[in-house]
Amino acid sequence: MNSTMTHLDEDERTLLIDSLRQLLQRNADGEPKDTWRQLTELGLTQLARPSGAGGLREATLALQELGRVSSTAPLIGAVLANLVAEEGGALAPLLERLDAGDAGVAFAFAEFDGEANAGKVTLDGNKLSGCLRFVEGLPAVTDLLVPLAGALAWVNIEAVGAQVTATPILATEPLHELVFDGAEVVTVALAPDTLNDLLTLAQFCATARALGAARCALEEVIEYAKTRTQFGQPIGRFQAIQHKLVNCFTSLEAIRLSSFHAAEQFDLGNPQWRFFATATSAFASQALRQVALEAHHTFGAIGYSEEHGMPSHFRRIHSDALKHGGVRHAREALATRLLGARL
Repeated sequence: MNSTMTHLDEDERTLLIDSLRQLLQRNADGEPKDTWRQLTELGLTQLARPSGAGGLREATLALQELGRVSSTAPLIGAVLANLVAEEGGALAPLLERLDAGDAGVAFAFAEFDGEANAGKVTLDGNKLSGCLRFVEGLPAVTDLLVPLAGALAWVNIEAVGAQVTATPILATEPLHELVFDGAEVVTVALAPDTLNDLLTLAQFCATARALGAARCALEEVIEYAKTRTQFGQPIGRFQAIQHKLVNCFTSLEAIRLSSFHAAEQFDLGNPQWRFFATATSAFASQALRQVALEAHHTFGAIGYSEEHGMPSHFRRIHSDALKHGGVRHAREALATRLLGARL
């Protein structure tokens, strides 16, 4: 990465995350656009930007905070936009609007997504047509970046009047399908390696957000195990419960450390960040879902009540673990990096 990136120290990192957690708690029921504007005031849109303040380490920690409250504020899109910030000056106005809180951006990978039903678009000159599915973050998202063969298309959703349809799914908030018919876009050249990096980073960021949800679920279930009694004693004293929760804690610590290491290598400009990020996603996908299941088992019936926080964590974890082809795509990408072959 660009050596002009400003790296935060531990105290600055802690202050950023504490401020973010307090903001998200205050805005639990707020409008998505208002919440996103306040998040941009904390400087989140500059995280992982080559010339910005804070790197991917801080971005992954921030995404964990979003995961704790099942927020789909478009931070992942901002991080990915920062990866291509220097691909061309045409994106400069978008970055300015992001930093000012006037825009939210999402990526839609279409046929490159790793998910067969993510849609398909065509580009005729500077006119975009086709269907894009699984777009998250609306209504805070105002702009889309769409990777194509050799190019990146930037489209302002509000300006072109796209046909938008909400698609209720497992996640806590609906995803959206967007249909374009000759929408005017701005395009910049996109190297094939950059497209691969975008996909790697997108899945890695989704893993970080799922990790936040899983860590919150584990914290809650540990407290529950201390106070819920059965046969005259807290269930946390039962060896079977202890083993389950210790295994969950071990898995989450492994993911946390692996995630932070991959992000650190990205920030330091080590090309091996791609390997570490892919390995993290490949391991985390199944491990996070197992943590969600074990937490549900420990909570018992109360964990299935919509008034409880566990259903929200469960949906966030599973939804993010399935993104961009899920564990299958991560393992195939890892096999390609290791052996030059697909599993």
